[in-house]
Amino acid sequence: YVGTFSRTDALDHEDVEFLSFGHPLVTQALQWAATAHDSSAGLAVCRGFAQEGAVFLWSFGLDLPEDVPEAATFFDTHLYTFALDEAGKRRPELEHLLTDASRPLDRMDAAPLRASINRWQRLCEQNFAAVEGHAGAAVGRASSAALQRAATAQAARRRDLRRSQARTLQAQGKAATSRHALQASHQEALEQLGQAEQRVLAAIRRSQPRLMAALAVRLLRTKHVSG
Repeated sequence: YVGTFSRTDALDHEDVEFLSFGHPLVTQALQWAATAHDSSAGLAVCRGFAQEGAVFLWSFGLDLPEDVPEAATFFDTHLYTFALDEAGKRRPELEHLLTDASRPLDRMDAAPLRASINRWQRLCEQNFAAVEGHAGAAVGRASSAALQRAATAQAARRRDLRRSQARTLQAQGKAATSRHALQASHQEALEQLGQAEQRVLAAIRRSQPRLMAALAVRLLRTKHVSG
């Protein structure tokens, strides 16, 4: 299915439908986005653009194992937002709309779209399939960077621990019994540190994008609604 907000394009192409009543996304079409308690979906209108059209805004959070909270500290960001047009093409220049106070988003009524819910649901699902690839790639890059940071931090921590242990052994003197016990204690500390390090690295590798919010925005040329 192909649709457009351009009347000219629709007239020039018989297989393209003219969408005259707003972007095809209704809350029902995003029921899958509400499976998580912190997900939300909606419709909006934004005015003042050079060209009319529509864009899907998708916000993903970073999903990490809850039992290893320290893994999150190695990521630069925990939120990823993507804007995709009707064809599924990424529009980075529009990804600021959720936070740009100079371009207010007005709520759009979904009632006129209910008659074509199945058609719009397919469009929404196609767009989501496209954005999943972007989100997965972004989190993958972030995970690789986080693994490097974690490895660097862990190497420094292990180096500091070994230096501290060496100083402790030197201060202990040459008493064989106490020195042997201290060395065993140091080895146990290193093993525990290694286990903790592996838990962090494993948690980072299991990072996944989690959909937090979805918004379909109709882009209009007019800056104000006429009375």
